[in-house]
Amino acid sequence: MSGNSSTPSTERATLAAEEHKELDDALRVPVHVDAEIRHSFCLYLLQSSPGEEHMDILAQLKAERDKAAQQVNALDTAIRALSGLNSTGATRGRWTMSAAARARIAAAQRARWAKVKGQRKVVSIAPKRRISAAGLARIRAATRARWAKWRAAQK
Repeated sequence: MSGNSSTPSTERATLAAEEHKELDDALRVPVHVDAEIRHSFCLYLLQSSPGEEHMDILAQLKAERDKAAQQVNALDTAIRALSGLNSTGATRGRWTMSAAARARIAAAQRARWAKVKGQRKVVSIAPKRRISAAGLARIRAATRARWAKWRAAQK
């Protein structure tokens, strides 16, 4: 003290106000600051504060923890939403299979079991139908004509 005639209670009040200012400044540090630094600084403040102020500090720390948890939840939601865009159908749910496809799969499995067991009677599986080269060429030509007509209409 430099010649002030202040009482010890006013000095304590001034020190408490400075500690509160330090705490407020510490709790306003952005989230992107290194977590270890924030943690050690908060522990320092907890150890240096008087007993009654611990409750205020704890309440502020809990509020900040809740705010950080909300930010993490928002990031998780954004990640889930964006990862669903690039997935191969993981978020689309189950799909239905046609009866013919189930029959082909069942016949193929019966044929595999018959082959393993050495049975002579093997159920033949009808080959999957494929489009001929001429049919594919007709479809491609029709598609080219349809796009040409659309482009002409756009001009």
